[in-house]
This record gives sequence, C-alpha cells and structure tokens, in this order.
Amino acid sequence: MPDGGWFGPAAALARRVDPGEPGTERARLVERRALAAEALLADVEHLLAAAMGDTVAWEPPGPDGRGRVESVPHDVDLDGLLARIASYVRRYGPALGWDADELADAVATSPRLSFGSFGTVLVPGPTFSRRDGVLGAGEPGERVPGHADVLDRLGRMGLFGERPFGGVDGTELRRLFAEERSGEHLGVPWNGMVLVCDGVDARGQRSREGLEISGAALHEGYWVDVGSERLRRDGWRAWQEFLARRGEAWARDAIAAFPLRCDVGLGTVERERERVPPMLGADDVLRLSILLDRSGGGAVPTDRDLVTLDELVGVVSTHEEGHLCDRERFLPLGRDLGGVVALAVSEAFSPIGIERRLEYRAELVALCEVPDPRLVLVDLLGAAAVDTRLETVHAHAYRRLLEDFLREWNRRLGADPSAWPDVSREHYLAHQLQLLSSDEVRSIAREVARREGLVGR
Repeated sequence: MPDGGWFGPAAALARRVDPGEPGTERARLVERRALAAEALLADVEHLLAAAMGDTVAWEPPGPDGRGRVESVPHDVDLDGLLARIASYVRRYGPALGWDADELADAVATSPRLSFGSFGTVLVPGPTFSRRDGVLGAGEPGERVPGHADVLDRLGRMGLFGERPFGGVDGTELRRLFAEERSGEHLGVPWNGMVLVCDGVDARGQRSREGLEISGAALHEGYWVDVGSERLRRDGWRAWQEFLARRGEAWARDAIAAFPLRCDVGLGTVERERERVPPMLGADDVLRLSILLDRSGGGAVPTDRDLVTLDELVGVVSTHEEGHLCDRERFLPLGRDLGGVVALAVSEAFSPIGIERRLEYRAELVALCEVPDPRLVLVDLLGAAAVDTRLETVHAHAYRRLLEDFLREWNRRLGADPSAWPDVSREHYLAHQLQLLSSDEVRSIAREVARREGLVGR
C-alpha cells in the first residue's frame, strides 16, 4: 500500500496488528514507511507555501526529536527548491528503503525544459514522452530521474517550475495512471501524455488563491483531477435528488417562468436580447432542463446518476486536448508564425489577454466536441455569474465565449424568424439556453469556432 500511495490506510492497517502476532515486524516497517512518506510530502507542501507567499516553513522533528521553524525566501529559484527537496529525501529516504544519497543527488539535477521568457518546468514524468525526446530532455519511454522519480515512488506526480518573472510554483497530485494518447478535434490532431489523478497534496499558486482547478495542459500532455470532478458530480446528484422530490411539473413551471424580459433602454430588443444579463441562477435552470430531458419525461431516478463522472471528466479532458490542438498549431513558433502574431496582436500583446484567449479557444473546442455540449454551457453560465471585478482568467474567457455564442444564436434568429418558435424574442437569450438541443448548441458553437479559425487548422 505505501508503494501505491495509500499511506493513511497502510499505516492504519499496520497499527491493527498486535505485538507478538505473526507479521508484527512487517507491520511496523509498513507503518514507518507510510509515516515517512507522509512527512516528506508534508515538508514539500510547507516549502511550496513558503516559497509562494507564506513567511515560514515548518519542519517536523528530525532524528534528534526537535522540529524547526525557519524562513524561506519568497524569491527562491528552482535550483533552491530542488536543493531543499533533496534534503528531505536524504532525511526520509532511509526509512522508505531508498538509496537516499543517490536519489537526493538526482533530485538536485532533475531534468527540466526551458521555454525562454515563458519560464522553466521540470519534466513531470513518470516517463519521458515523445515530445520530451524531440526537445532533447530524455529518451522516450525511459523513467524520468530525480524529482519525478521520487514522486512516482510515492504514487504522485508533480508540476513544478519557475515563473517568467521569478519565483517558483508547484502542484502535487495523487496519480492514478499515466499513458500516452492521441486524437483529433475539429480536424486538428493532438497527442501527449495524459495523467489522471485523484486529489491534490500540494496546491499551486492559483489554487491557493481560491481557484478550483480540475485539469491543466502540460508541455507534453495534460492532467485531469478526478477528485475535483467527483465533487462536481455530487452537485449534479444533489440537483437530481431535489428534482425527484419536487417533481417534473414544478421544474417545468420554474423553467418557464425564469426568462427575464429585455430592458431595451435606448437600444433595440434585437441587440439587447443577445447581451449577457444578470444570470439569476441561469446555470441551475439549465441543469434542471438537462436532468428533465435525461429522465425521459418519467419519474426522476435516484438509483443512478443522470450526469456521470465519466462525462464530467470528459469535458475537462476535451478542454485540455483543445490546448494541445493549439500547441500543434503554433509550436514550434516557426510552424505558424503568422498565426502566433495574429493571436498576440488581437490581445494587444498582453500576456494575460493571450492566456484568456487560449482558454477561450480550449473551451470552445469542448463546446463543439463533447457528446452533450449543454454540460459546457452550464460552465459558461456559471462563469458569467461571477462579479467581473473578481474574474479569473477562465471566468473572463468563458464569459467572452458565452457572449459570442449568444451573438451567433441571435444572428440565426434574425436570419430565420420562423426558427425556434418557443424562444421569446423579447426575453434574454441567456435565460433561454435550455430551449436548445445538444445538436443545436453544437451547430452554433462550430460556427463560432470556424470564425475563430479553429476548424481544420
């Protein structure tokens, strides 16, 4: 169990073995290794917290029984971070049965990739990918030595790097499995190492700022956290149970009464209805509509999930694969220099603007490609409800995508007055998205994607 990363259960089971019983010595060994692994991971978490803003790092009792509290400079670089982690490996490695000195030396020289002004990252492993081989980091298929090797032995994976303007960032996740995958979205291929995880041990900068992150693209692939999506699935399950109690008639009445009439003011209703108004729980209304649709008009079941964990993980995965499609388009930079320049110009060469645009494009790929794109629309509506003064990169991008989606839908309504007879032209379209089928959502999204240049490029 310790070798698979299940430290808590391993230690708990080991403690249940009474002294004198067969296997006592083995049980004590398992417990020591589990506790040493937990201590090593806790040290790294405290180190990251200190390096990313906290003023001190706590070190647990060492061999002398004394703990220490020491300052960690906020401007520690990647070499300094690895040196500290190497010292932890030396401290706990013997209890874990490792050749601690050799492994610590390897940690200090862990393979990394530099992207110039964009920063430097450690190769996350557990094995070198084909892209790592192209970039000269290591032989594809071989184990990544150093820091990645340490985390792999603990059933973890880590994303560690140095930010463009100084300072380090890092995340440690509980890895379930890793494999190379490939595919295609909107006619553009993607490939890379996919790491599926279940929970986080040490959170990166954005997570510490309150952003819930379910996945991220890497230089050679992406990771997705099943644990975060399980919480989202639980939210869907709660709505499903609520709907089962209140009944279909209540839900349909609530949905029908929801849309807000346009406040025309000095404009026209044709333009006003495509605007993003106050959301007023529009994402929850769409959730109810999806659950009603999937219940088939009968009683809402409570013994099975109408929205599954696999679907929600698939939405995150497709979003990250959208990033890999852009990587295929733009990297190396010489592949489509004109496209890179056009993207940068469209965002006034603003780094945060470019980041928002890339998130917009990745979510648009998901909106076009997942089996039920209405699940993606729920996320867009949720982002639009965020106070614009508090918007994250993702929330800003998703709100912008929702605006473009509504604009295209409104254009189609104007071009064909007989289309969507159930849609009120005097009410905001953002409050009537539940009237669109999955195929209609996909059709509108693909036109937005075509204008964005995502199709076949």
